[in-house]
Parts: sequence; C-alpha cells; structure tokens
Amino acid sequence: MKSNLSLFFLLFILLLTTACQDDDAPVAPVNQLSRFDGWQLVSVESDFAERVTAAVTALPDSTVEKSGLTREEIRGNYDVRIAAVTGVEDCERDDVLFFDAGWVVLIKNGADCPENSPPHVLAGFDLKRYSTDFSVTRLTLTDDARSESSEYEVVELDDERLVVRQSRRVENNLILPSFSYTITYTFRGR
Repeated sequence: MKSNLSLFFLLFILLLTTACQDDDAPVAPVNQLSRFDGWQLVSVESDFAERVTAAVTALPDSTVEKSGLTREEIRGNYDVRIAAVTGVEDCERDDVLFFDAGWVVLIKNGADCPENSPPHVLAGFDLKRYSTDFSVTRLTLTDDARSESSEYEVVELDDERLVVRQSRRVENNLILPSFSYTITYTFRGR
C-alpha cells in the first residue's frame, strides 16, 4: 500500500511540475552554423563605396594633380572593385552555403553566371575551414594550407537567419591612403 501511495505521489509531483512549466521560457540560442538545407544569401551591405568617396574627397589637390586623373576618375577606378565585393548577381541568389564537418562549401544551384561576370560574391567562403567560439559570436575562415585566415563577427544567428560582419582594410593603393570598410552578409535558412 505504501509503494502505491509513493508511486501516486511521485506521479502527482511529475504532473504538477510539467503542468507548471512556463510556455514562454526562452529558447536556447542556436550554437552552430550547420543546417541540413544550408544558407542562402539574402544581401551584402557595405560602406565600401562611401569610404572610397571619402578618401578621394580628402585627397590634397596636389596629389590629384600629380596623378594626372580627376577626382571622378580616381573614384571611378574603384567601381569594379566595389561591385566585385558587394554586388550580388541574380545567378548567385540560388546558391547555397553549407557549414559541415569543419568546412564551408558553396554549392552553385540553378542558373550559372556568365563567364565574364565578376567572381562569386561568396568565393571567399568556399572551401575554407571554419571554426567558431563556443557561443558562436566569432567565425574564423582558414584556407586549406592554413596560411591565411579571416575573422567575422556573427551578428545574428537563429534557426532562420545568419548575419556575419567583417572589417576590411584596403592597402597598397597608388593614390589613396589606406582605409577600412565593413561588409555584412545576411543569409536565410533554406
């Protein structure tokens, strides 16, 4: 009889604790980048163009005169570079980025880009080793030889959205001094 009463009491406590749990309890944060169906690029945002314009505007007149170019021509020389870093071609929008087993792989789906188009906007991610900190606030991409690596800040990560940001430096310019810009990649879960 005692064992039946003890069993009844334990079942009552179990029922009570499960019934009283808060349905609005916070969900544990997503702590990994891998997804079975991958990540699709939504947008690339950057202040690269604005930083180039500011650097050209800040050039002394004597530097512009020595270059043999106008400020507009100097600025225009960066248009292709800006487009290569920030431009997303329609043929790239259906491609998928996978983080799996320590590697990042870009799978090109659907439409192929024309041969004369700039390099894929996500080419810097493809076939790189990746690692993150425990809470996935930092993402490090390293080439296979482990000779070059790049760091990204993970701005947002949940079941449906991944946003990473990187600060980059433009150096060895013939006319412009070195400057930095930021680039932000926004992905959605497929």
